[in-house]
Amino acid sequence: MGGPGWGLYLGLPTVDEELLRFGALDRLHQVAGSPGDVAALYGREVPPFSGLSHLNSTAAAHVSAVFGLTGAMAAYSPFSDAGLTALIDGALSVAEGENEAALVGAVSPKVHPLLFAQYEELGWNGAVPGEGAAFLLAEPADGATGSAAASGAPGARLAGYGRAFGAGAEDRSEAIAEAVHAALETAGTDADGIGWVLPDAAWTVDGARAQSAALDRVFAGAAPRPAYVTSERATGVLGPAHPLAHALLALHGLASGRRLVADGDAVREEALPAPRALVLACGARGQVCAVVLEGAEK
Repeated sequence: MGGPGWGLYLGLPTVDEELLRFGALDRLHQVAGSPGDVAALYGREVPPFSGLSHLNSTAAAHVSAVFGLTGAMAAYSPFSDAGLTALIDGALSVAEGENEAALVGAVSPKVHPLLFAQYEELGWNGAVPGEGAAFLLAEPADGATGSAAASGAPGARLAGYGRAFGAGAEDRSEAIAEAVHAALETAGTDADGIGWVLPDAAWTVDGARAQSAALDRVFAGAAPRPAYVTSERATGVLGPAHPLAHALLALHGLASGRRLVADGDAVREEALPAPRALVLACGARGQVCAVVLEGAEK
């Protein structure tokens, strides 16, 4: 693999670095006012992970060197949105001609004793952390200028994307709805054009409620209403790898014309009624990403 013009876009967990001590977090919060103010100040995720940009970029550079990826690359924070952010930026790098192809990946947080204490600080819902990684290759769509397709799913492509930020619990649902609407608009479709929704596996109770409320609002009038499925029961919560793993699952469904549907405690497979899937990533501090993946009409 690899070659001229191949880029790497990678969402990573902590890389051989100790997590920020609570004393340092407290000082940061005192200066800014609150954890939500810190997150709003940067417009994305900050605590409980921090100081990772340089280390993540260094790790990504090593991966690129090993596999001969010589194109432009980027590395992202270890929050839930990192995997979809990598997918969006990697696909755009191909669509805009920056790279000939882009390897997009995400890895879940490694097990660390302090992680659980910091999840508690966020309002952890008791979700079981999982270990996982997901990768896909973004290439130019055949005969389509300004478009990127995912390798392994014939005819499937990233059709739309949206980003938003809501630091507080009161505006997080609105931010998720905003990101979804932006993704639908970019894809040139509406709620009726989505056949499958793959929500993020949320770390917090407030995050799960905000996501559910936003999806209920966006798809309230959709006919038929798309199926909602998350793989959390099978994998645990994977952090940045979870939405990208969901993107791979959606691409597989688009290629086969099938989707998964929750049926009580069971999950069953059925025909996909519309050739589009929506994948969400919702970070613990308010960052939201949404993408619409589109397959060929059956």
